[in-house]
Amino acid sequence: MKFSNRTVGQAIGSSSKASGPMYHSIATIPRTTGSYDTFDIIGVVLFIGDKRMVKGAFEKQNSVSEIIITDHSSHQPLTVSAWNDMADFFKTKPAENQIIGFTSLRVTSHNVYLLSYFVLCFGLSTTMSFLIIPTPTGDKADSLSHWSSSHGSLLHGRKTQILKTRMLLNERQLTIIAFIKSKTAANTIQEEQYWIKALLENCSYNDKRKFIGCDQCNKKTDNERNAVFECPWCHKKESVAKPRLALTFDAHDSTDSIQLTAFNDTIAEFFGKTIDELYSPATYEHIESYQDIAQSLRVKPIEIQLGSTVALSKSGVLKWVLKSIAIARDTSTNPQHLACKSSDTHSSQESIPAQLTDATSLHAPEPSSASHKVETDTHSSEQIVPASLTIAPYDPNHHLHQRK
Repeated sequence: MKFSNRTVGQAIGSSSKASGPMYHSIATIPRTTGSYDTFDIIGVVLFIGDKRMVKGAFEKQNSVSEIIITDHSSHQPLTVSAWNDMADFFKTKPAENQIIGFTSLRVTSHNVYLLSYFVLCFGLSTTMSFLIIPTPTGDKADSLSHWSSSHGSLLHGRKTQILKTRMLLNERQLTIIAFIKSKTAANTIQEEQYWIKALLENCSYNDKRKFIGCDQCNKKTDNERNAVFECPWCHKKESVAKPRLALTFDAHDSTDSIQLTAFNDTIAEFFGKTIDELYSPATYEHIESYQDIAQSLRVKPIEIQLGSTVALSKSGVLKWVLKSIAIARDTSTNPQHLACKSSDTHSSQESIPAQLTDATSLHAPEPSSASHKVETDTHSSEQIVPASLTIAPYDPNHHLHQRK
């Protein structure tokens, strides 16, 4: 006889029924748990993503859909990944602010698909014994129902923020560093991405750090180069020890500055070399070339995509990291072109696209006709690493002024 997490014990001859779900709130879900720990949760549905196919172990195709819920305990919404049969549960749109219960979910940090790329988020994932309860009952369900009915405007705002964020991922709108630094964990969600145009300081070849690390998670390892090992950080059994690079620098525009760290391919793009070339000892000629590049980054602005780390959805801590860069090789060397006009940027960031005026739509918005393929235009000097979004031509009206 074997017992699993589906097993329910009940006294012989007892007339009592098996107990129902023991619902947690979003804030009380442990952020670190055992691999076999499961939790029941109840929440208000804000958004339901389209079903997509994911390749799993042994090349098996699995279907998954993201369900975003919220409650009174946390500013951050929570993503529930419903796999395979449960991915089709919400074929029809649920009622406005519908409260739904979920049972037997496991804690995970997973990639949420956003139109053309993935964002690492903390969330919950379904298990074999998972159930969706469309009409949950009990004290916690009644309490959440009362809260949702009296906070309709708050729920509308959270829903709009999710839809607005996903729609704006199709566009590359520049903002200013001051706006980025004004954001807090209470008004930012994990999926938000922004672009800034800035100059770089302390971005020289000599400032980089090089080490041997895991090719999956970039964590440092004592293994020899190209050795295959099981990484104690990401737990990948066939990780390969590869040269890794890190470079911390300051990006600034006319409004403020922010410290960022670039890794591997981004650094290679900065200096126009491969990771292996930058890891190897540099010749005198190479060092002179790198110094010229570092100087150009101080006077030629580049576009940088920023996003938050997984700590935002996991522990409510907001920290911005570099996601990708766009370097315009033919940008004017005039240092007067350094940052977007503040009033234009704020208005573009705070405006809501016409498609989002009806924020009651819970399903994923239709993708735009813009292409998301990674392409290289042989007639253009602008390059993206990675090319996750289509580059809009630089607007000359957004003149940049060097920060004093």
